[in-house]
Amino acid sequence: MLRISIGTVGPQGRKVDERIESSALPLLKAVVEDDDSLHFTGPVQVNLTLRPAGETIRIDGTVDAQATVVCQRCLEPFTLAITQVVQTTAVPETMPAGGRGDTDVELLADEMDLITYRGDVVDLGDEVAQQVIMALPFSPLCKKSCKGLCHRCGANLNQAACRCDPDDAKSPFAALRSLSLPKAPD
Repeated sequence: MLRISIGTVGPQGRKVDERIESSALPLLKAVVEDDDSLHFTGPVQVNLTLRPAGETIRIDGTVDAQATVVCQRCLEPFTLAITQVVQTTAVPETMPAGGRGDTDVELLADEMDLITYRGDVVDLGDEVAQQVIMALPFSPLCKKSCKGLCHRCGANLNQAACRCDPDDAKSPFAALRSLSLPKAPD
């Protein structure tokens, strides 16, 4: 799957071109189970190049996927194309000088794009899943100009204008129209 043996990454590097079902990546599977408005509509396409650099492996490429998500304005499902650029480095997992590796360590900004590997195998599954998750929008919109739903009748304003009375007299904020405020001193 996405477990790469370090020995197979020659001096010229190694290309990884794989299609993997989102359900085969535990992190993506968990996200889909937690969010019933998200569904991946096909496999995740992984196109990576691994290059050795001493004990580290430089990983560059892209991860592509398609998902069905729900627009946050009109509540209609739509297909979202996901393309995420991957630029990370795999470093061997090492123990701190004090012994066990269960102490808290503060990461520096330039260390945030690192993944670790143990032994002679780099597992890219979690990194690929994390890249897809990071590419998901916090508040997905079917289009930037989405008009959303009418706040009174719930009609989808992208499909047709609603028939609600434009008179806002019934609005709790209608009284603010007649409010006069003193002018601010100069």
